[in-house]
Amino acid sequence: MDTAYIVPQGLALQGIPVIREDVPYIQHMLNTIYELQTAVDTNPEIHEEVPMVVVDPDVIIYD
Repeated sequence: MDTAYIVPQGLALQGIPVIREDVPYIQHMLNTIYELQTAVDTNPEIHEEVPMVVVDPDVIIYD
């Protein structure tokens, strides 16, 4: 997803002032959201899987 021009245009269309230093951060956030959404779209049953939990026996305190 090429957001180099989309981010400033989108901000300007909504009347939000464009701060050039913030554009790379916003691009990174949008790319992260896109990647995570792609992973969920390819495996929609991911929420049904039980996560594996590893517990350190030294952490458990028996009463």
